[in-house]
Amino acid sequence: MRDWLNTLASDHLSDADDMAVAGCLAADLAASGETAARAAMELAQLIGEGATDAAALIAALETLPTSDSVTVAAATTLALAMHAIAAARADYSDRPAAASARTLLAARADVAYGLIGEDLGPQALMWVTGLVGRAVRIISDELASLVPLVRVETALSMPASVLAFQLYGDASRGEELVARNGVLTPLVMPKLIEARAS
Repeated sequence: MRDWLNTLASDHLSDADDMAVAGCLAADLAASGETAARAAMELAQLIGEGATDAAALIAALETLPTSDSVTVAAATTLALAMHAIAAARADYSDRPAAASARTLLAARADVAYGLIGEDLGPQALMWVTGLVGRAVRIISDELASLVPLVRVETALSMPASVLAFQLYGDASRGEELVARNGVLTPLVMPKLIEARAS
């Protein structure tokens, strides 16, 4: 599990201070007992908070070390903690993105809680449920403040800049429409597109 955490730290942390702290915590992971457990929890928190790309970290957490049941339970706990922290810190562009992130976190938590409680006990379960609960509240609060998406249908295909000007009064937001709808050329937008409500 030490190698897994060190790999996550080196792959997802870029800040020099975070890397230095991760190096110190990695040395403590070599110890045993409470010292190693505390270092693992602190390193997981550091990775979740300092990840340069929250989505990439969350995707990387799909793969866990599986050497024995205690390692699986501990890795599941740490992965869920990192996921919760990273999801709470992520920036969401719209309501569906935030809702999807919240749903993914809740689904992962539902699967993990039984294993964590059974193999690691109530203290580990309380710690991780607290993190997940706070993350879900943070995402929900952000979701409420985000602009909803709307579907826009036009009679003719138009350039993205024209659509953006008609929707927002700002032709420069055409790039946003192109990116959101996965269009290859901004000159010919589909007749049915998805756009932010404002």
